[in-house]
Amino acid sequence: MEHRLSAPLEEGCIDGGVGTILLRTTCASPLDRATCKREYDFLPEHFVMVCHGILHPNKGVDRLIRATAELKKEFPQLRLLIAGDGNERAKLMALSSQLGADDIIKFTGWVKDSRAMNRAINAGELGIIMRVGFPSDHFHITGGLTHNMCAAVPNFAVRLRGISEVITDGETGFLFEAAEDMREFKEKLRLVIGNPALLEKVGKQGYEYAVKMFSTERITRITAGGLDRASRGEPLMSLLD
Repeated sequence: MEHRLSAPLEEGCIDGGVGTILLRTTCASPLDRATCKREYDFLPEHFVMVCHGILHPNKGVDRLIRATAELKKEFPQLRLLIAGDGNERAKLMALSSQLGADDIIKFTGWVKDSRAMNRAINAGELGIIMRVGFPSDHFHITGGLTHNMCAAVPNFAVRLRGISEVITDGETGFLFEAAEDMREFKEKLRLVIGNPALLEKVGKQGYEYAVKMFSTERITRITAGGLDRASRGEPLMSLLD
């Protein structure tokens, strides 16, 4: 779900609202997170990263799989849940097998509905937002970013211009360079994997930001106001104003 353009103020942009209640009610506490983990055969002590969405080449999920496999010995508790389907899934599953990472990487395939996706999101300590870093990647954010925020799951996201309008590094999420070697990703993961207090703090701040900026009520108001201004030939407002 790619639905926001990072545009000049005179052009304006409108996002799709996110219902925070639906995303939070599945898992609202560490006990519930453990329940969600069990659905995917993870243990409570596993550190789970969740990457959800359509599996497409420009997502760069192969880079995430390689980085996870590289960290397997260093962090034996690390796990990766890839939730979603797409034309890359068979290729990505083959890569996981080639790297000997099938014991720590799980693919869900197609997720049947939003509640099932919410359970997948809430199984994670981190929500991973990947992109290769093509020029066009800078001009949108992904719905997965706001989904994670509304579940109070801190984002680990590629540092792109659109995403950086929403994520303040270390405050409402974490940013890393969209580099093939995933160096910054691995460096930052080493800092947070043993710091649950930091993850809880950033997750909470991300949630509060999402409630303020991406509620259904606010997006509805902006959409209606934007249509009214457009009908009168007036410039639109920015989503982040």
